[in-house]
Amino acid sequence: MVAAKRDADIANKAKTDFIANMSHELRTPLNSIVGFAQIIADENFGPIGTPAYKDYAGNIREAAQLLAALITDMDQVLGTTAGKGTKGQKARSGVAIKGFEGGQMPIHRRVPKRGFNNVFAKSYQIVNLAQLQAAVEAGRIKDGETVTAKSLAEAGLIRRTKDGIRVLGRGEIKAKLQIEAAGASKSAIAAIEKAGGTITVLAPAPVADTSSESA
Repeated sequence: MVAAKRDADIANKAKTDFIANMSHELRTPLNSIVGFAQIIADENFGPIGTPAYKDYAGNIREAAQLLAALITDMDQVLGTTAGKGTKGQKARSGVAIKGFEGGQMPIHRRVPKRGFNNVFAKSYQIVNLAQLQAAVEAGRIKDGETVTAKSLAEAGLIRRTKDGIRVLGRGEIKAKLQIEAAGASKSAIAAIEKAGGTITVLAPAPVADTSSESA
C-alpha cells in the first residue's frame, strides 16, 4: 500500500513537471507571436502594403492570446501552478510585472528608438579659405570678383547652395575677394580682410507667413 502510494506520487509529480515545462515552452513563443503581431498591426515600422495583412496580424495576435489563456486554464485545473494560479513572482501578492515576455528581450527594448529632429535647422555648405585660393589659381574664380553661393556652385566648389555658405579659416587666402556668405569664422574674416577682401554676412531669409492664406 505504501509502495503504491509512493509510485502514484512519483507519477503525479512527473505529470505535473511535464505539464509545467510544456506550459513554459509554449508561453515563450506565444509571447513573441503576440508582440510581433502587435507591431505589424500597429504599423510601427511604416504602412503595410496590403491592408488585409493588418487584419491577418490582428487575427494572429488574438489566436495566440486565446491559446495562452487556454494554457493558463489548463495549469489551474491540473494544479501545476501555485499561489494565485500562476508561476514565479506573479504567484505572490503585491507584484506586478509589466511587459514581461517570458525572459526574452521585451518588445519596448527591441523597437528602435527615434530621436528628435529639428525641422527648423539650417543646412549650410562649408567652404575653407584654401578651397577659395585654389579656385582662384585654377581660374575658376577671378581675383577681385564677388563670390556668392551661386558663383561657388558654378565654379564647382559646392554642389548645392542649400541655406547658404559658411566660410572657415583653414588654409591661406591671397586673392582679394568680396564674399557674400551666411556666416564665417573669426579667423576666416581676419584672413580675408588682411588679403584686402571683404566678407558680408547675409541676413537669414524671412520665413513666409502662410497663416493669412490658410484663413
